[in-house]
Amino acid sequence: MLMTWEILSFEALLSRSSQFTIKVNFIYSIKDKASPEEASIVHTWCDKEAHKVLSSYAKADVNDVPSIISIGQRAGWPAFFTV
Repeated sequence: MLMTWEILSFEALLSRSSQFTIKVNFIYSIKDKASPEEASIVHTWCDKEAHKVLSSYAKADVNDVPSIISIGQRAGWPAFFTV
């Protein structure tokens, strides 16, 4: 079970990372490993964090394109399924 201090630690790690792809991969690795009991809470947190990461994305880097597409597909944005 994820405790509040673990969530805060995850948020601290995300805030310290400067690489977009690392942040996205970290968020989705947590989401994919959530237990059935925690899935709802963890998925909500991960979606919120992914949105924050994408919203704060300010530089264009071709290496980030796969991660951006992954966020769009996981969020269910139709335009990202035709790429």
